[in-house]
Amino acid sequence: MAITKYTSVVEIGSGSVKFMIGYAKDNHPIPVYYAKKRLERPLFGRKLTDEDKKSTINALSFFHHLDNETLAVKVSLDSAVLLLPPLNLRVYQSGKATNVVAPNDIISQVDVSNVHTLIKKESLPNGTGLVDIVPDRFSLDDGTSTSIPPIGRKSHLLRMEAKLHCLPEDIITGYRQLCEGASFRIEQQIVETYASSTFFTSLPNFPETYFYIDIGANITSVAFIGHHQPFASSYIELGGETLTSYIAKSLNLSISEANYLKEKFGIQRDDYHYQIPLFVKDGRKIYQKELNRVISEFLEIYIEKLKAPIFSVCQAVHLNSSRKEMAILGGGGSLLSGLTKVLETKNLPNISSFQAILPSVPGANDPAAINLLGAISARSTYRGTLEDNYAGVSTLSRDLGRGE
Repeated sequence: MAITKYTSVVEIGSGSVKFMIGYAKDNHPIPVYYAKKRLERPLFGRKLTDEDKKSTINALSFFHHLDNETLAVKVSLDSAVLLLPPLNLRVYQSGKATNVVAPNDIISQVDVSNVHTLIKKESLPNGTGLVDIVPDRFSLDDGTSTSIPPIGRKSHLLRMEAKLHCLPEDIITGYRQLCEGASFRIEQQIVETYASSTFFTSLPNFPETYFYIDIGANITSVAFIGHHQPFASSYIELGGETLTSYIAKSLNLSISEANYLKEKFGIQRDDYHYQIPLFVKDGRKIYQKELNRVISEFLEIYIEKLKAPIFSVCQAVHLNSSRKEMAILGGGGSLLSGLTKVLETKNLPNISSFQAILPSVPGANDPAAINLLGAISARSTYRGTLEDNYAGVSTLSRDLGRGE
């Protein structure tokens, strides 16, 4: 009987830290534990103060000290996979070959490690760090290729072509320090966008090419996915909690009251909701029409700012203005009722349509869990990563296909 190998995953969001333990079966993630812990101090992109770090480490430490009775499974909490936010993700293409070491030309793990090391030595633009190496294919002398290491095959040369996932060095260093500060050893680091695209490949009839808009608490990231792989991303410092604060200020409500209205009602067009008050406070009645007005005001600002990261991503992958792809919405902010309908009316550049995804995974049917679910799936397949052997590199020719 096969032993189930559990994976622990940490995601440090802009409003909460998320933790999941699970395993994959037939490329489908199966979580056995999933929880979120709200941050006392929200995070905004790359600006991490000492107080931000202290608040985040305290929240992460809660998960490091979970007991097996709470988890219902026996699993070590000493290490975890760290999801990194795709704040200005760039992906580069590389290919290297190495001579097979064995006299009989039989490929072993040593040869795979050697070609991996050659790729890891590629130089990157200043200030850019290497997050992960994701193999595309391994090629042999006889012209054949495979997506997994050809251990046991015969070839004089072994060539590997791979994508290098890169982020600004300060993001990699900063988020690693947060995870390690909570006493987690980092088994592997994965960019959130790669994790989400891995999860989406497990869904039936999912498109190969699309934009992914991940709406977090205080940050929204926009990524371009081509052939199920991320190529570039950008972001704005606005999200679901920003909307909550806007509602609270506009309607003179507490944060909890504003959050209730946002999550319960959102934008509604049903006439019925105009006839009865949604909320009564100190004799004051708040109707759907008033809530619609405030949310619409915020979305006008939000959508206008969203154009910049969309444009940035399209430039990075040389996507022509005439080419349009659908946009997938994820993250907790995508739950806002009426959001998709509003976005459909705004004619955002290069986007043809919008679809929000709600995972139908028992124990994690939450769009905020998409990245963690994808990380568990990614860990179940060979990836040739930097796991357990992290080493930053410091500049590679960009090789991305041009948009049609």
